[in-house]
Amino acid sequence: MKPLSDLQGMLLVALAATLWGSIGFVVALLSGGVMASDPLLIACGRVALAAPVLWVWHRVRSGRWGVRLSTAHVLALVAAGVVFALYHVTYFAAIPRVGLTYAVLFNICTAPLFTLCIARVWLGERMYAPQILSIALAIIGCVVLIGGTPAVVRLDLVGMLLAVAAGLCYSLLAVLTRRVAPEADPVTIQAVIMSVAAGVLLLGLTQTPVVLTGLPWLSLLYLALVPTVISYVLYTRGLAVVGATTAASLTLLEPLVSTMLAVGILGERMSAVSWVGAVVLGMSLLLVARRT
Repeated sequence: MKPLSDLQGMLLVALAATLWGSIGFVVALLSGGVMASDPLLIACGRVALAAPVLWVWHRVRSGRWGVRLSTAHVLALVAAGVVFALYHVTYFAAIPRVGLTYAVLFNICTAPLFTLCIARVWLGERMYAPQILSIALAIIGCVVLIGGTPAVVRLDLVGMLLAVAAGLCYSLLAVLTRRVAPEADPVTIQAVIMSVAAGVLLLGLTQTPVVLTGLPWLSLLYLALVPTVISYVLYTRGLAVVGATTAASLTLLEPLVSTMLAVGILGERMSAVSWVGAVVLGMSLLLVARRT
């Protein structure tokens, strides 16, 4: 593969986060909320549909179905697949306990902090005061943007711990992927991760699958192909040159994009406080990129 510059790597990560930000918008637009009725099953369907697409893509790119990875890399990717599945389980388990707003806040805002610490210890990534300040500002902006003033506050300790656990899982996914990304094809990496994640989620399902008809299938196909197959390949390609901490920070672009789509296309309204949070988040992400 052609080497990427740091700027190109950050742009790929930012593009991946932008695609992730479209998830809520597309689900709301195409399915009228039907897809949200059983989110864990939808998450399972998302990765289960993505995995075979990635394997076909891998076959086209490499000319073979098998993978040529070291044992250490295979173990890292299997672990990444497990934590990706656990991310969905813990995140969706937190929502009914603390509500969507706080589940998102504890999840997405703790991930960069976990990544900063884990990447420092495991990958030897250096910490810089300007970088830490930029990340802190990005998290503050994200909190203000998403948090606002929720109508109902549910301080459930188990729910908060589950949401934080989801943030930890996501940071582990970034670090594990980062270990392999510089030395392997991003499509192959994601084919392995998604296959393991799909297997874990399928084994853990105890509910009857939801029967989807009509437009919800378009939502599910979109979730599988665009913010899963394409976005995670872009993210992995960017991780080949971008540090795990920087990548985790840039993914805070996701809630910003999601909010802007909801306001611009779905007609939702934002409070003045949330607009301040959006501006702070946007400016701090630019600082994250500049300080890297």
